[in-house]
Amino acid sequence: ELEDEEETIEAVTDRLKELEEYDRDRNEITSFVPEYLNPAIHFAPDDFGNDKALGEILLIILVSLLAFIFAVTVNNIVVNDAAVIGTLRASGYTKAEMVRHYIFLPIFISLLAAILGNAVGYTYFKNVVVSMYYNSYSLPTYETRWNGDAFIKTTVIPVCLILVIILVIVSRKLQIAPLKFLRKDLSTSKRKRAVKLPNFKFLTRFRIRVFFQSIWDYLVLFLGIFFVAFMLAFSVGMPATLHNYQDQFANMIMAKYQYVLRSSEDEDGKIVKTKTEGAEKYCSTALKTVDGVHPGEELTAFGAQKDSLYFDMGDGIFSANEELTGDAEAVVSVSKAYAEKFDLKEGDVITLKEAYTSTEHIFIVGEVNGYEAGVAVFLPIDRYRKVFDIKKNEFDGFISDQEITDIDDDLILTTITVEDYSKIVKQLDHSMGAYMTYFSYALVVMSALLIYLLTKLIIEKNQTAISMVKVLGYTNGEINKIYILLTTIVVVIWDLLAVYLSSKSLEIVWRVYMNRMNGWFSMYFGKEDAIRVFVSILISYIVIAFFDMRRIKRIPLSEALKNVE
Repeated sequence: ELEDEEETIEAVTDRLKELEEYDRDRNEITSFVPEYLNPAIHFAPDDFGNDKALGEILLIILVSLLAFIFAVTVNNIVVNDAAVIGTLRASGYTKAEMVRHYIFLPIFISLLAAILGNAVGYTYFKNVVVSMYYNSYSLPTYETRWNGDAFIKTTVIPVCLILVIILVIVSRKLQIAPLKFLRKDLSTSKRKRAVKLPNFKFLTRFRIRVFFQSIWDYLVLFLGIFFVAFMLAFSVGMPATLHNYQDQFANMIMAKYQYVLRSSEDEDGKIVKTKTEGAEKYCSTALKTVDGVHPGEELTAFGAQKDSLYFDMGDGIFSANEELTGDAEAVVSVSKAYAEKFDLKEGDVITLKEAYTSTEHIFIVGEVNGYEAGVAVFLPIDRYRKVFDIKKNEFDGFISDQEITDIDDDLILTTITVEDYSKIVKQLDHSMGAYMTYFSYALVVMSALLIYLLTKLIIEKNQTAISMVKVLGYTNGEINKIYILLTTIVVVIWDLLAVYLSSKSLEIVWRVYMNRMNGWFSMYFGKEDAIRVFVSILISYIVIAFFDMRRIKRIPLSEALKNVE
């Protein structure tokens, strides 16, 4: 491993000279691809790195949701055990003893789950991920190794997070006086006067009262629904984005054929030409960013002729370069993908360096064009030759919508077609799409569990009032119209709001993810995707509502008599 890119390219050049000296009298070296330019070596590891970045984002989301579930669950346990806690505290048990009691079981379960998770992860589930990559690449034999970084992120951090959450919630609750525990009054705020309501129907006013009494529980329910909506939006939006990109990609690329020549001159020293209609000469080189959201971002600089059929570059760029003064070397047109990722606008100054050298170039952004298929800059071909110090008639290849057949194959280094680009997009869909499949399975279970816990919490906090209503002669159906219908209305409203906010949050998370990768394409989350997320949450709630109705039905009339207030 060499320290920097310049040392790498110097070592490669020296090695090539050694090979030429060694084989001078035996063989002639006709082709040479250094390791750092060989996609067969780097494509798969780079793809693994991209998937790792995605996996870390999903891990953060799942751990956050796990922490939220534990916080709600522990708080609910303390509320349900309020009378017992009050009795024990009045009997002389200390706060430390109570904290240890409530910490033991959750931590034991968490440690047991962590052990089982690692055991299953390193045996069964690792085969699922391995097969996913073997379906995409021809890889050497896989060997399982313990990973300390993965252990910390997937085991140590979640367990410690759960421990901290339980300590904070239980310790905070135990600050309440034992008498208030006995009365099941765990509120730390002063009682407020009831809000005067308009002269609505009785049941309507009753629902509004219940809503205000359980306002914090309903806000927690919103937070839970938002978590669920966000994760579902991620699992739906990622495949939708890739499919949309795949469908639109053919319209994004510059031309159907791009030919990269070994040299712009043939063996006789004549300039390579073609009679193919519409074929244009171009120049290109690899550059890297030195600052911005992703230093080291790989991009391409293109030199194009005026009035090009393929390069979207306005006439103003050509005139601006003719009038250019100062330290900037060129006025460039930047691709839409580059502008969106690095938040560039007309007039910005950008610094780019040549790959594997320390040579830097300063450019002025003259315009943002509509090219979305890659991060790139475009400048007039004559200015390009001056900036990158190449001969007047030298160029790197041809670009055309028609296949070129009148150039000797020995002069062509690479031919890039629409199909080649499509394979890359399909590979993204294949690897990331597999991630989303497994992620979606986990979401279905966690979504139902979270909504179940939150609606259960609301009913349990109101079970004394529900019992009292039963004593007054209201039937289970009428009680469902008060509590279940109210929760249903709130869930629908929260669901709509959560889907909207999750789509906005998804754009932020997507930008964070893309900023860690080379390249750029925008997140696509259409109306049909938003409807899918909304309906999924609503269906989950409808299923859970039946369990809530059974819970209301089981609340005994005697519960109202247990109220010690």
